Amino acid sequence: METAATIINVIVLPQHQIMAGPQRIYWKQQQSQGEFFSPNYPYNYPNNARCTWTLLGGEMQVVSLTFTSVDLESCCDHIRVYDGPNTQHTLLGSVTGNQTQFNSSNSYMTVFFSTDHSVTRQGFRAEWTFKSCGGRLYDSGSISSPYYPSYYHDNAQCVWQLSAPPGQTIFLSFHDFDLERCCNCDYVNVYDGPSTASHLIEKLCHNNTTHLDFQSSSSYMTVLFRSDYSGVGRGFKAYFSSSLNPNTGHVDCSSDWMNIAIRKSYLDSLGFNWYDLYLDDHRCRASADYYNVTFNFPLHSCSTRRKFSFRAFKFLRTHNQVFLRCDVIICADNDYNSRCRQGCRYRRKRSLSSDHHTAVVTLGPITQKDPEEAVAKTEDKE
Repeated sequence: METAATIINVIVLPQHQIMAGPQRIYWKQQQSQGEFFSPNYPYNYPNNARCTWTLLGGEMQVVSLTFTSVDLESCCDHIRVYDGPNTQHTLLGSVTGNQTQFNSSNSYMTVFFSTDHSVTRQGFRAEWTFKSCGGRLYDSGSISSPYYPSYYHDNAQCVWQLSAPPGQTIFLSFHDFDLERCCNCDYVNVYDGPSTASHLIEKLCHNNTTHLDFQSSSSYMTVLFRSDYSGVGRGFKAYFSSSLNPNTGHVDCSSDWMNIAIRKSYLDSLGFNWYDLYLDDHRCRASADYYNVTFNFPLHSCSTRRKFSFRAFKFLRTHNQVFLRCDVIICADNDYNSRCRQGCRYRRKRSLSSDHHTAVVTLGPITQKDPEEAVAKTEDKE
């Protein structure tokens, strides 16, 4: 999964009156966190110090700063934190015994440390972290409001552009949602396409959370989070995954048989010939017509198991829709170490080291049968 910014720019500008002029240091590094200290830490800092650190995150990132150790002369030496690239911006606060953590509303944060002419102490140690507020994400993963599960900041505007492999669609499901109690103030918009100019599927806010599960009609989905200048909440967390759309492939199950159909043109686009495909056993081969390649076999054959269990009814009590996600893996016939030859294993033990191609098919939504309908189907079979 891609991060919002793989290259992070950090600017540190220490300026000490005790030094012969200001120093300017530029760092460009591939990391999203780090630390800095008062001069001479962990030994005593000097008198008459004036130090400024400016942190700059990547595009669509915010800064979280925590002081893990603070020992200052309480009357006269100070640390102040500003919400911007210099000390002319909004003061987030001064470091005290009760306030040691600060969050920016943009990609900049500035820290200013000053001491007077007498009495020095050990100083401070601070850790910074860049947190994503939007970005471009691919295939599957999760998104969350800035600083989740802590409160998000005011004036946030985060845009996540989700994309799936060609021919697949995106499923998005919100698992936690807590925004300010004002729908025109803080909200989440879900768009069916690559940008906020695409069709709006749903606007989510504190009193509109009836639907928390969404599916795109293409390989793209966009999510916008916006907060106003006052009032915040815990925020949200959502998970997304990609799946073949119904026009590309589908799986049907009955009590005795399984039917897997994949669009022939989709296999052609991947460079596979349908007549070379089989399911674990050379005898388990597909049939084809002009449009589809189809595997149809009893559940107890082709290395499938007739019975399995999952807590579907528990999910149905807490979610609007429940789907089964199936990974269809295509491996080379002569690769004896491939995942296709490893059978059913616990997820944490699976290895995908060999070359293969994986497509995802989603079954669902799963619904409970009406009792009368279930009895009628039983009678028909008899």
